Amino acid sequence: FDVTAKVREGELRVANDIKDRFLACVSHELRTPLHGILGLSNSLVANPQCPPWTKRTLTTIETSAMRLSSLVDDILEATECMQNSV
Repeated sequence: FDVTAKVREGELRVANDIKDRFLACVSHELRTPLHGILGLSNSLVANPQCPPWTKRTLTTIETSAMRLSSLVDDILEATECMQNSV
């Protein structure tokens, strides 16, 4: 039983490592387009010729992108903490 438990523990460590690398990779891939969305919406809102209804819509987009960006940052921080604790 002891050998089986050690093998299983090793398999779980490998699976956990794969999960952490996947989360880090996906988070980095999400971060790039989110920053583009934030930058574009911010510059469009700053345009004085932008109609008020468009500014409201862009502000909603910007707020949503900031929330998603914060979530991505939290995932990256959590995966870094998990990798450092091993």
